[in-house]
Amino acid sequence: MLSLCSKYDLGFTPYSPLAGGWLTGKYQRGLKYEQGSRMTLRPEPYQIYVEHQDGIFDGLDAMKKISSDRFGNISIAGLSLAWLLSDPRITGIVVGPRKSEHLEPVREALNVRLNETDRIDLANLFPVL
Repeated sequence: MLSLCSKYDLGFTPYSPLAGGWLTGKYQRGLKYEQGSRMTLRPEPYQIYVEHQDGIFDGLDAMKKISSDRFGNISIAGLSLAWLLSDPRITGIVVGPRKSEHLEPVREALNVRLNETDRIDLANLFPVL
């Protein structure tokens, strides 16, 4: 999709930049989904994550280590948004915070700079689903 947008000089705004909460640390390996979360209210769009959850949780664990080692413990959500914002093909992101503290990852993302190595390392953590 992004290569097509680049080819035709089109902007791109990704849908669900935090993957329905999966890139926030909200869901934990081996634990039930929190009542009222998207995974309990409307799980259908996220079933592919459930099917590949071992790889996703492995990627999230590695992402936490990268965060700690390179960025001083920026949240997973902040690092995810920073990764999107660091791609010049991404026009912008849309977030839908329900609580004021949900804006903190946006602040983090706006205050961190990823280099190409960071971008590649983060991209390689997750399988293309």
